[in-house]
Amino acid sequence: MKRKNLLWACVLTALFIFKFTVFYVSADLPLIGIGYPFTMVFFGMLAYCIFSARKSSARKKWVQYLLLDAVVSIVMFIDLYYNTYYDQLPVLGLLSLISMMQKMQGGTVEELFDISFLLMVADLPLILALLIKKVDFSIPKVRWMPIVSVSLSGLLLFSIFTNTQWDIPTAMQHSELFTYHARDVKNFLTGYKTVEAQEVLADGRVAEYVQTSIQKSPYHGIAKERNLILVQMESIQDFVIGASYNGQEIAPNLTALLGNDTIYFDHYYQQIGKGGTSDAEFASLNSLLPVMYGQSYTLFQDDSFYGLPWLLRDQGYETAAMHGYIADFWNRNQAYPVQGFQHFYSEKDYTLTRENKVGWSIGDEDFFQQSISYMKQLSKPFFSFLITLTSHCPYDITEMYNGITLAPEHQDTWFGNYLNSVHYTDAAIGKFIETLKKEGLYEDSILVFYGDHFGLMSSEPECNALMSEFLGYKYDYDQMMNIPLLIHIPGSGVSLTRSVAGGQIDLMPTLLDLMGYSDHVRMALGSNLLTKESGFVASQAYMLKGSFFTDEVAFEMARDGIFENSRAWNTKTHEEIQDLEPFRWLSEESAKLADFSAALLKENVLAQFTDAK
Repeated sequence: MKRKNLLWACVLTALFIFKFTVFYVSADLPLIGIGYPFTMVFFGMLAYCIFSARKSSARKKWVQYLLLDAVVSIVMFIDLYYNTYYDQLPVLGLLSLISMMQKMQGGTVEELFDISFLLMVADLPLILALLIKKVDFSIPKVRWMPIVSVSLSGLLLFSIFTNTQWDIPTAMQHSELFTYHARDVKNFLTGYKTVEAQEVLADGRVAEYVQTSIQKSPYHGIAKERNLILVQMESIQDFVIGASYNGQEIAPNLTALLGNDTIYFDHYYQQIGKGGTSDAEFASLNSLLPVMYGQSYTLFQDDSFYGLPWLLRDQGYETAAMHGYIADFWNRNQAYPVQGFQHFYSEKDYTLTRENKVGWSIGDEDFFQQSISYMKQLSKPFFSFLITLTSHCPYDITEMYNGITLAPEHQDTWFGNYLNSVHYTDAAIGKFIETLKKEGLYEDSILVFYGDHFGLMSSEPECNALMSEFLGYKYDYDQMMNIPLLIHIPGSGVSLTRSVAGGQIDLMPTLLDLMGYSDHVRMALGSNLLTKESGFVASQAYMLKGSFFTDEVAFEMARDGIFENSRAWNTKTHEEIQDLEPFRWLSEESAKLADFSAALLKENVLAQFTDAK
């Protein structure tokens, strides 16, 4: 090879090795294993095929290489952008959500951007310059290269299409750039069907996973015929309950409910998919896990549901959903009627002014107060579902609403801003409860407050450092995904804290027990948290599919999909657990539950459990 060609070969090789290394490190994908080296070797093989073509002109070679590098670079750029918030790589099924980005407020998209993302496209100007100058660069033919090409391509194709659990194809599917996206294209074209779930459906073993009756607790029916006021709190994590910052209570009003006719679940976890807040609603209302290849409200708006809204309607309740943002965000305007809501009050139904706009839209305080006027119009008993918004990232509420005095080192940080956002929402909840009392809507209601998902990412270095300092131990997924669930039943005399591990699919069965409608459930994947002796929560987002929580253990499936490379830790002592083998069957159950729920939705098996409405 000529010295000049050798120089360009070294430059290009160094560039793509650097770029792929930055990508794998930033995306938290393993450098040790088959994925990382395969990506570099496969890309190098493609580059070799381009520059070793003898009949191609210099310009044609550079055009082909520019296109190859541009496509791969843009894919990696998008991957890193998405991974920053979701701790996972995106899928094609999320393309439908792109239109939502223009509706996002508060600088969320900008806040997630990191300058390091530009490294994914930093080499494109150089390649373009080489193209314009028509630099003559060619690589001599290598006799054994066809064997390498066939071998690499064969391994790639096998990993894309196989469903075996062998380590190499499994690692390729989870942690190799080309395989992951090629397999996703295949899954997208085939409708994201899983072999395991299809076998369950074909064998008629649905009853193994689905509950059609709920075990009754000693508290069965204590909230019967009461109004249900269900409040989903934006980005509220459990650590704020009972916690103080420099002597200032973070959430005094929620904390005040403890020991005051309230059942508090302190080991309650989010179970969202790719649909964020809307998936929290979906899981909570239907006792179903959302899918990981799109947003469930959009994908399954034609399915037959019989969740909490439909069930309570059949018991004489009038149902209404209330949210102070755009009606079609998360496709709520189309999804809510299918879910069973008779009314949906969105941003257009609220009086939004410059003074009461806080963050994305109407502040939680005014949202609650104006929502009460709509509740008063509903026939009793009613089910009112309220979704708050002010405590949404990036937590940049107006300074006048900052109720917590921050230390200098916490000012202008997500951690500090988050504390003030939560404090504001908590104050709004306190005023909400007081107004309910004044309007005569308090005593005859059951008030439920739960978080939709985390607020502070454990994988974000600054958040992790500040939260670890605040907690006094390492901030990990168990704290990040732990959200509060408080069920307040005025005058019931029932006050207790349940530490059994539960998730959002357990909310509906638990509420139906308290409201006396356990026998009316048609289908649920969750359990009654008031009767469970030990908890189990399947996770598939942030911690990958196959991950789970129990009462004392958090298990995170490895990023390469290989069980032996996973990790587990004790959620009470925060110590790592070395022997993973006892958790294998639980990991398999977690993955099966996620696959099965997806199959139920994809095939609309729900229709078998619901009457025509």
